[in-house]
Amino acid sequence: SFTVGTPVPDAPVYVCEGVGTAWAIWQATGNAAVACFGWGNVGTVARAIHQRDNAARLVLVPDVGKEQ
Repeated sequence: SFTVGTPVPDAPVYVCEGVGTAWAIWQATGNAAVACFGWGNVGTVARAIHQRDNAARLVLVPDVGKEQ
């Protein structure tokens, strides 16, 4: 994974698929965004974030058109 921005306590952390989306989220919100390099990695990355900070407020951001 790759984090754009710096996670801040009590602020949401956005979890998305790619670096471009993470950068756009950071630019739009000012909050950290984590690129998972594929939707299949989101669960693993989210668990790792929660292991480091169980109070982290995660927001999952799927790519449009990937939903089933």
